Amino acid sequence: NRYNTSILFDRGGNIAGSYTKTHLFDALGFKESDISIPGERIPVFKTDFGKIGITICYDLRFPELYRTLALKGAKIIFVPSAFISPRMDHWDILVRSAALQNLNYVVALNLFGEYKGIKFFGRSMIVDPWGIPLSIASDKESIVYGNLDLEYLEEIRKHLPVFKHRKPELYEL
Repeated sequence: NRYNTSILFDRGGNIAGSYTKTHLFDALGFKESDISIPGERIPVFKTDFGKIGITICYDLRFPELYRTLALKGAKIIFVPSAFISPRMDHWDILVRSAALQNLNYVVALNLFGEYKGIKFFGRSMIVDPWGIPLSIASDKESIVYGNLDLEYLEEIRKHLPVFKHRKPELYEL
């Protein structure tokens, strides 16, 4: 069995957890389900700098996943990805929306280059809880840096209490 899994390491280099991609990319001529089995858990990891969640690539298209992570306490969500060209317009909107709708930091990493004829555009980014990019890689191999201020995140959530105002009893999910 094969899984598309992202491993979380702590500061000491020890495995602190893992997430297996739940939404396999069976679209646009690809069939990830031919080579991978989907995950069945949505974990949140406690770290010394706060609770984090992880999603992988195509998971970006499922807002319920990001809301679930936020409701479980995640303040930072990492999104390792292999988004293909030319869908950088989707990438930008989806990453920023995931942050804004859930008032989280999103650290989204995307491959750059070409592999077996498939092109990846890079554009890794760090987005704040207002959906504002703090750092964006250009369309080439790059490294992005940013400061994630969890006190700022809490201040935003205090003044925009979307989690308090939710009405899950009305949602037909």
